[in-house]
Order: sequence, then structure tokens, then C-alpha cells
Amino acid sequence: MRGWGLVGPYARFGLRTTLFESNMLVTEDTLISRRFRDGRRETVVVPANSTFPTGDAFSPPEYREGVGLNTRLLQGRAARLDWRVGAGLRQNRFAGAFFLDDDEATSAIEYVEGDNFNEIGLETTLVATVRYRSLIYNANLDLFSGLAASDPSIDWRSTLSWRLTRELSLDYKVDLLRLPG
Repeated sequence: MRGWGLVGPYARFGLRTTLFESNMLVTEDTLISRRFRDGRRETVVVPANSTFPTGDAFSPPEYREGVGLNTRLLQGRAARLDWRVGAGLRQNRFAGAFFLDDDEATSAIEYVEGDNFNEIGLETTLVATVRYRSLIYNANLDLFSGLAASDPSIDWRSTLSWRLTRELSLDYKVDLLRLPG
């Protein structure tokens, strides 16, 4: 970015998914009701201290693309702050994943199969990095709002790294995600 000065272009492509199958653990005998996209319902009793699957491995994948402008707000030896704003695309492929949609008026816990959807909209991201000796803190706050959406999606990723050696670090990561769709 030094050649560009304080403002320059950015482009990104990303994929968010889970590596392993997702399961829900129940601590007591539980009645689970799953509603599929085609309208079918399936009700099962899950015994105490058992799990039931809510998503396959690599499911659900979410693809993210974006282009726009990157502005360097702060550049120092110990801290850096960038702000990005531009146009974004999101492709959500839920691939059979189930999401909690419980009706407390019933005795069963309800899950609904997610629908695939695409979005075009505006995105903005704050990227901050702070260094102090062998500690590095990195935070990304992504906001995305589809053109037809009233609620933006929010993704806050935060990592604290402690460099133990040149090749080894201990990382603590927090990822908070809010997808209103």
C-alpha cells in the first residue's frame, strides 16, 4: 500500500464453512422436530447425552466477494487501522444444514432446513492490528447489507497471538457472526 498512499483499491474472495459435521448435544431425552425445505417434517426422540446432526462436514459454505476502496486510517510501528468500503456479493449454500427455529408452545425442539440464497449489497470492514513485543492482536469487523435487506450481517473476528518462537505461536480466536437471513 505504500505505493498507493493512504487510499487504494481492494478485492477479496473468501469462503466460510465448517471442517467437521455439526452436532447438537442433548442432556436429557429430547423430542426433535426437523422441517425440510420441501415441507416434510421428521420427529425423532434423542436420548440423554446423545447428539443429533445439524449439518454435514463443509456445510454450510458461504462465499464472499467484494471490491472497493481501502483507506489507511492509522499506520504506525505498533498499530495499523484500515477501513474498506465497496460492493459485495454473498452466496449462502446451506447444503442440508438445520437451524434452530423453536416454538416454545410445543414440547419438541424445532429445527428448519436452511434455504440457499444470493445477495448483492454494500460492505464495509474495519481491520485493526496492534503489536506489543511478542503479542499481536488482530480484529476484523465486517458489515454487509444486501440491497433488499433491512438488517445487516455482522462478522467480528478477533485473534490474540503470542509468539513463543519464530515459528510457533499460541492463538486465541473469537468469531462472532450474526446472519439475519
